[in-house]
Amino acid sequence: MAHIVVGVDSSRTSQRALRWALEEADRRGESLTTVLVWHEPVSLEVPLDSVTSGALRYDVRSGRRMPATTALALPGDPGRVLVQQAEGAALLVLGPRHHVHPFRSVSSYCLRNARTPVVVVRTYPDRLRGRVVVGLDGSAAAQRALVWAAAEAQGRDAELVVVHAWQRRPTALRDLAHPRRARRQQQRRATERLSTWVTQLLGPDATALADLKAEHGSPLDRLLEHAEAADLVVLGGQTHHAPLRLLLGSVGGQLAQHCPCPVVVVPSS
Repeated sequence: MAHIVVGVDSSRTSQRALRWALEEADRRGESLTTVLVWHEPVSLEVPLDSVTSGALRYDVRSGRRMPATTALALPGDPGRVLVQQAEGAALLVLGPRHHVHPFRSVSSYCLRNARTPVVVVRTYPDRLRGRVVVGLDGSAAAQRALVWAAAEAQGRDAELVVVHAWQRRPTALRDLAHPRRARRQQQRRATERLSTWVTQLLGPDATALADLKAEHGSPLDRLLEHAEAADLVVLGGQTHHAPLRLLLGSVGGQLAQHCPCPVVVVPSS
């Protein structure tokens, strides 16, 4: 049976992530594994109340049977333990401020190293909005994210919104002399690129079923705008090359800290 793994601690953001994971496990019909990890060489009493309180509230509110849940308390490096526990899982769910020490967060480690989609839950809407947003730039990682997002949107019976953010870059002196015309041309090329990518990955009918947005601006700004009316924002994970890791840190990391809905980072391989 497929399952969802969620990292827990006593923080409010962790409790919010736990509640979202419970609702998601219920929606998918999957089991849930909560993982509490400690890394200090001290004896520990596991605060089970902090793990189960969100589950109990969920059970009372929904009126449905709570998903089958397993609670684990494990020693070790939190990021490494969570990545190991998430092997073969459908999702790894975290809060955005799950820190080991001031210079390293568990969420950033998991985003770089997990081989299952990582969901960072800062907050989420009180009701489903029926929309999944995915960022697409043509990279292999973004292509995997698009395929995952399309399947997720179908499973949720939600609209798929594909966002390609482009930035103006003069390619000739005439672009500098005629900036408005250059922008129109680059907008047309961006729209054509996006349509081609989506058709190649999802089939010829996809452009009619998905809402394609080729928009000028930074990826972070455009995705945050569309996130206001979304249930999820999906990105491709860039994990194997240093420059791409910086890209993930600048877009994925900032998006996870500010996004009004959960952010899903799909691993590149």
